[in-house]
Amino acid sequence: MSVCSVFIDWAVRKSNVAVIVFNCEERQIVFKELEKLLNVLPKNVECQFYLETGASKSVFVWRLLSRGRVFFVAGKTVKDKRKKGGKVKSDATDARIIRNLFSKCPTAFKESSAEEKSLFELRYILQKHKHITKSIARLKNQAFAYRREFGDSELYNKQISSLNKEKRLLFKEFKQKSKNLLKPVLDTLKIKGLGPITLGTILVCTPPLNFLSQSKYLRYFGYNACVRYKDPSKGHVKGNILIKRPALRSKVYEACEGIIRNQDKKWYPFYLKLKADMRTRFPAAKKGVVHKKAMNRMGTFLLKGIYQTTHRLKTNEQQINPTTTKNKVV
Repeated sequence: MSVCSVFIDWAVRKSNVAVIVFNCEERQIVFKELEKLLNVLPKNVECQFYLETGASKSVFVWRLLSRGRVFFVAGKTVKDKRKKGGKVKSDATDARIIRNLFSKCPTAFKESSAEEKSLFELRYILQKHKHITKSIARLKNQAFAYRREFGDSELYNKQISSLNKEKRLLFKEFKQKSKNLLKPVLDTLKIKGLGPITLGTILVCTPPLNFLSQSKYLRYFGYNACVRYKDPSKGHVKGNILIKRPALRSKVYEACEGIIRNQDKKWYPFYLKLKADMRTRFPAAKKGVVHKKAMNRMGTFLLKGIYQTTHRLKTNEQQINPTTTKNKVV
């Protein structure tokens, strides 16, 4: 059976380059939208996609997985190969390097595992849920402005109702497909106000099991003040804290707000205690500043709880079933 091999150098803010090899013929294509690439590929033929680790968005990877198999190669391997050949970095060059790497050293590529595929699917659902939520908020604002000028609009109401229905379906789908990942953590933490979408975004987008230490996990969210970068090109800098993922940091803040709003029996008194402590330490600070400082401390403890709970559950699972460990018991 013939196979179509696609070697992709992915970009975030510019066009992507792909080298397509099929029936001993090779062609290069430049595309901005993934749909253009998928339309070019031959129909009813197995496709295999090759790209750098972490080079693409999860949404696009999931769409590639729905079309065929996806293989990853370490970005450092591509970089070393480029330097060794004395080539100038460009999208077309990197796509060719990935193609040459596969022909000379196919063992450098690793196929995405079943667990990774599951994470890509969950990230895809979360990203779609996020876009629909933003669209609903935007349409509600437009409907309100229209209503003040011209009266109620049936068209806006239908659009909002349709999007709300799709959002509910996505929420149910996410809960169902993330049951094995989310339910044990939610049942262990038992925090009122910490919902599946908020916790799911933290767990799915940044799996705690991928971090060897708690400090590195906190640092990734920007909740560790030991990082001191002055170069803004290395990340979003705020004071002495490097925030690698501002969107995830805001998600932690959103989680804390939900917990406070629902007045969890354990965490709400803890927040009030932190607030009183911050007011004592910073007597000249305004109420809003004191609140933010208390929220930051609360976010740190919440992330610690999520990290420790996830690792503890994994350890217990391995003790119960030793075959789940990497070094299987013989």
